[in-house]
Amino acid sequence: MSELKLAFSPPSINHSKFTISLFGICTTIVLIGILVLPSGSLALGTNSLSEINWILTAICLSVLLGVLSAAHLASDASPNLSGIRRLLLFIVLLIATNLSIRVSLPLLTESSSDLDIFVALPISAFALVATVLLGFNTGILSTLISSLVGVFVIASLPNSEAADVVLIFSTITGGGLSASFVALGAKRINDYLRGGFTIAGVILLSVAFSLPLSREFEPSQFISVGVAAMINGLLSATVGVGIYNVLSRPFGIITRVELMELAQPGTRLLRQMQEQAPGTYAHATAVADLASRGAAEIGADEQLVRAGGMFHDVGKLFRPDFFIENRDTDQSENPHDALDELQSTRVLHGHVAKGIERAREENLPEAVIRFIPEHHGTTYPAFFYRRALEKDPNIDQSKFRYPGPAPRSRETALVMIADGCEAAVRASSDRSSDQVLAIVKSIIRDRLEDGQFDNCDLTVRDIRTIEKAFTSALVAAYHPRIEYPEDVSNSDNLLRDQD
Repeated sequence: MSELKLAFSPPSINHSKFTISLFGICTTIVLIGILVLPSGSLALGTNSLSEINWILTAICLSVLLGVLSAAHLASDASPNLSGIRRLLLFIVLLIATNLSIRVSLPLLTESSSDLDIFVALPISAFALVATVLLGFNTGILSTLISSLVGVFVIASLPNSEAADVVLIFSTITGGGLSASFVALGAKRINDYLRGGFTIAGVILLSVAFSLPLSREFEPSQFISVGVAAMINGLLSATVGVGIYNVLSRPFGIITRVELMELAQPGTRLLRQMQEQAPGTYAHATAVADLASRGAAEIGADEQLVRAGGMFHDVGKLFRPDFFIENRDTDQSENPHDALDELQSTRVLHGHVAKGIERAREENLPEAVIRFIPEHHGTTYPAFFYRRALEKDPNIDQSKFRYPGPAPRSRETALVMIADGCEAAVRASSDRSSDQVLAIVKSIIRDRLEDGQFDNCDLTVRDIRTIEKAFTSALVAAYHPRIEYPEDVSNSDNLLRDQD
């Protein structure tokens, strides 16, 4: 089976040498501009270095950091830095972080030799944003760059001393690293806000050991630094959350927290499904649970799969009665009875287009919207096609096929498989483990032979893992239950009456 490298969960991303080189050059030029160009009250320079030597030092540091950035891009096989927009976002965050450091340090030392105010600045927010939007490794790289830039800037100021260099390095490094770890473990917005206290604690510990190194040290500084560290931590968490929410959509990134909140039952669109198409909502929930379990087993994006599974059939809100899961068991009238097979197929096809339209009205991320057409791919409603085939053996099958496209990622392929397996097992009267396994294998084989997985990177090992995971989950969900005898309930009623 082919192993193509496509959206969402490719096994690796290989950047071209041109892209890597250009990325390193851009990073170098940006840093040179930040370090060298500001003048006047922002100008740097030391008594021990001539201007030309100082500029050469700034250029060498910028080149070093540019090389490190290029090496990071070359070695990072994840999709975190794939695409022009993500690389541009890295440059934007690089400018914002280091320009803030470059401007603030000269201004603070100009008015006062006390750099405690710098400890309160939420520089750590940029490391948090870089980690959330571009990955943990990129967040660490961002912290390393800003730490070295901060050290260079403070060391290049005429009145700085060794203790100041240690303080700046400790503040930026401790805050940035803790912010990255907070972002790595956060699953809800509240986790970031609570993480602000963690950032504050790490900054305080990082800075505290440098205070006694200063010639002007006073014990009361521990209190002021503690307050400044608390301000930094809370502001970094709050500002960081705000920044990544603003930047994520324009740069085509959907965060893990956003996906988790999107799949919560209380969202407006899911509430409408519960009220207007309860059967579809129950099916979507089952598909999301099943597909996310498979994603966890094969290392795909579990949160994206869950969100995609919840919204994959949102188009059924348009005509819920045309879908059997939303019809009452005692409802005798079937709206498809008034239509021929091709007309019924067009109604089914319509829920894809309507779903995409509705999802965009609700501003769902494009990564989630892609599940709506891709979970059907270019398959066809077998029931209506076979019935039409009985009437006309020469009927064109292409008229019954969904417009597609076929799944282009493991995530959408998982939802396609889960959608078919959940519906087939729910409709089956035999739900023994052997029969469930046979159904799962049949669904996967049919999709495979129909070419539905040709454009995604599912491997044979992935498919075997999915078969086991789906079978186990479906058997657990639809296991036989003991039917309680009627006399037990009657005896319970009798006891309640006697009470």
